[in-house]
Amino acid sequence: MPDELFVSTAGAMARLRQLEVVSNNLANANTVGYRRDHTVFSAMIEAQIQSGERPAQGAAALAYVDTAEVSIDARPGNVIHTGSPLDVAIQGPGFFEVTGPDGPRYTRAGSFSVSSNRNLVTKQGLPVSGNGGPIEIGDRAVSIVASGEVVDDLGQTLGRLKLVDIDPRDLEKQGANLLRLKDGGLAVPLQDVDLAERSIEGSNVQPVRALAELMMIQRAFEASLQTLQASDGATQSLLQEISR
Repeated sequence: MPDELFVSTAGAMARLRQLEVVSNNLANANTVGYRRDHTVFSAMIEAQIQSGERPAQGAAALAYVDTAEVSIDARPGNVIHTGSPLDVAIQGPGFFEVTGPDGPRYTRAGSFSVSSNRNLVTKQGLPVSGNGGPIEIGDRAVSIVASGEVVDDLGQTLGRLKLVDIDPRDLEKQGANLLRLKDGGLAVPLQDVDLAERSIEGSNVQPVRALAELMMIQRAFEASLQTLQASDGATQSLLQEISR
């Protein structure tokens, strides 16, 4: 493939990936505890593309755009008061730990409820982890206080939410507003927590900013396609001239 086509194709593919990421952010602008994604671009060079390795510094080669990774924006969302006794928002770093079908999962969405078997669960029905395992709820009314303790209306403590601190770079999304640890990642239990009672944390997506970003990326994507079409047309014309 001619270099011009390679550059244009790489640019279009990178912008397309960026469009997917920003569109997903916009779709989750009202999702409780959602953390926006952002793309990190790097320059690949021809030698790296051919060998799969980083070439020596100063190597002479043509550069291409590549989407290196999608990372999670760790900035908090706004705290929204709901009045529900089982809603809590984390103030500061940390994640709630919940029990998924294949191991621990993590979330900032602190909107919980009581299941039919009287366990504290997420909106998806996953058990919320306490420091001693699942939190079992009796027949009395319960609430979650700022320390993370789950207490009934007699003041009896039924359990304490398990919160952990994780480097956002060690997390990857798996859907349903859940995160999982990457291989080698570490979840460190938090001893001192500060929760906003009867509140939830909103998404950290800023819709107006995200919409403006989407429009800008769309224009860049269209420009890449136009360049690609022009390069392809020039190549076809050259081939026709050669074949005569």
